[in-house]
Amino acid sequence: MDALKSADKANKLDLVNIHSLRFEQDFPEISKQAAMTKLHAYDNQGQLLLGLDVTVGVWRTVGKHRWLGLLRLPGVKFIADKFYLFFAAHRMKISNLLMPNQCGINQKGKCDSDR
Repeated sequence: MDALKSADKANKLDLVNIHSLRFEQDFPEISKQAAMTKLHAYDNQGQLLLGLDVTVGVWRTVGKHRWLGLLRLPGVKFIADKFYLFFAAHRMKISNLLMPNQCGINQKGKCDSDR
């Protein structure tokens, strides 16, 4: 998320922490559990995007990592979405293995670095 925030020089994105009161107030149609399972985002037309469609869309919006669009090609999309679901289900374990001590989740379910 830090890399995405840094790349968003024009402040085109509105990133909302799912543990915040704002999330509950502004997005009552999205459960916290659903948001923990898959990324959720609304595009400029108000259409809800999920999973890798969000990842591809936000990086496209900030003009970076255009190659991610390849993950939406027919045939590739199906396989990429399966990998995404696996990664999403195990992201905390994977993140801890790849980047230990980067973000500790406190007892309230918030990243300690969000304070």
